[in-house]
This record gives sequence, structure tokens and C-alpha cells, in this order.
Amino acid sequence: MYYGNRTNYGQAIGILMLNTNFPRIPGDIGNATTFSFPVVYKIIETANASNVVSLGAVELLEPFIKGARELITQGVRAITTSCGFLAIFHRELAAAVDVPVFTSSLIQARLVYPHSSRIKR
Repeated sequence: MYYGNRTNYGQAIGILMLNTNFPRIPGDIGNATTFSFPVVYKIIETANASNVVSLGAVELLEPFIKGARELITQGVRAITTSCGFLAIFHRELAAAVDVPVFTSSLIQARLVYPHSSRIKR
């Protein structure tokens, strides 16, 4: 059953993308043919590889939250990102929306190795 008043339906996964320009081959999250189901993309215009990877720019958090909320209005039921470096914003993004958020596969580390919190740093 479909609820809401939208133009299109059926995209369960929303993907927040950095504003990058390089080839995205099948298998890459930025290539829609990677998925056997429809996805919807939201490019965060102010986020590029330099300011996310090198700077960890805190001022990008709000644009990512806004982008996640826009994806939700388009009907997505879960959100992921194109860059694992966005794991630094995982808690904030997840708290800002009412759908599951997966910023990086690294967030699964404690599931894979539950004693990781005991590792000395």
C-alpha cells in the first residue's frame, strides 16, 4: 500500500552523494545499475572529496541532514551514503531522521568483532 502525495514511488533506498565527477562503474554505489531495485540519489552540492575526507567539515552536517530529509519526502525507507568518511556524522544523521541510516560499513565493526571496545588505542 502506498501513502502520501508524491510524484513517484518505489524507491526504498536513498543515497546521499558527495559532489564528485568520476566514472561510477556497475558495482559502485553511484551507479544505479548496481542495484536490482530502484534507488534515489541526492547530491550534496557543498560536499566534495576534499572537504569531507581531508577536513571532516562539520559545516556539512546540516546539508546532509537536509538531504536525508528530502529523500524521506520522496518515500525512501532507508538512507546510505557514497562515502565511508561520513561515518563521523552517523549518530547525528541517524538521530535527525526516522528511517535507518547506514553511513559506512565500518559501523558494523562491533557486530563483526563484539570485543572491539576492549581494543587498546
